[in-house]
Amino acid sequence: MRLTLLLASSVLAASLALGGCSTSGGSQALPGGSSVTPMGQHHVQIVAEGGQRPASCPSQYFTCVTLYKGSNQIGICISSSGNCTSGLVGNWTWSGTVVKAKSGKKYKKIKVSWSPNPGNPTTNTLKVKKIKNSHGKVVYAENITACGYPSGSCIYGAIGLIGG
Repeated sequence: MRLTLLLASSVLAASLALGGCSTSGGSQALPGGSSVTPMGQHHVQIVAEGGQRPASCPSQYFTCVTLYKGSNQIGICISSSGNCTSGLVGNWTWSGTVVKAKSGKKYKKIKVSWSPNPGNPTTNTLKVKKIKNSHGKVVYAENITACGYPSGSCIYGAIGLIGG
């Protein structure tokens, strides 16, 4: 009986450790905010294809994208190497919500889709019917959630969206 309770409490502690998520902006570590993740994996992060954040992109975003009328696409992955060509870690289910950068209120006129989903890497498509030129300033943001498939551990990040 004592052994059963000990095992049950160990499993509960492990599931709680795996279930927590880092919520700060930018590229994100796996749950717990540690650079060493459970099960011996390396530090992983959400990365935009090409792996570099434009110099003019504010630090709370892991990358910025200039949007134009029509479909805008960006490759995204979860990687331990900082790029989408090597160090890919796991399979992830993706979701994103577009908000106004200043207020954080949902903005429904930019449609988000992912393919493949689940997948790693994946292509994030943002469909825009009309957008004003923001002269290089971030006016919208896409808040991204990637959850391990099928484990459920999540990573968060955000993309700055600029009107083109």
